[in-house]
Amino acid sequence: ARNLVGIYRLCLTDKTVNFVKLNSDVAAVVLQLMNVRRCGHSENFFFIEVGRSAITGPGEFWMQVDDSVVAQNMHETLLEAMKALSEEFRQRSKSQSVGTSCGGGT
Repeated sequence: ARNLVGIYRLCLTDKTVNFVKLNSDVAAVVLQLMNVRRCGHSENFFFIEVGRSAITGPGEFWMQVDDSVVAQNMHETLLEAMKALSEEFRQRSKSQSVGTSCGGGT
């Protein structure tokens, strides 16, 4: 297991969560959103659970944040990004299956 100790920024894109150590421009860890199994918060902690396909292997990342409001906001923000990604994935697979099933039936 990799131990990320210190102060990190979490940078969220539409497909990844990047852990960037303070005073660095390079991400120490880049997690694909599709590898995030779940996320949540408890008091002033926020966590992300990833599966086997993650670059780190399966496990959890627990982050201490300023307070429970920050933890809840991070949880909700990541959930929204995960939902948007799964909807995009569902739309894409639906349009692909429609495209293949509508082949000319002459």
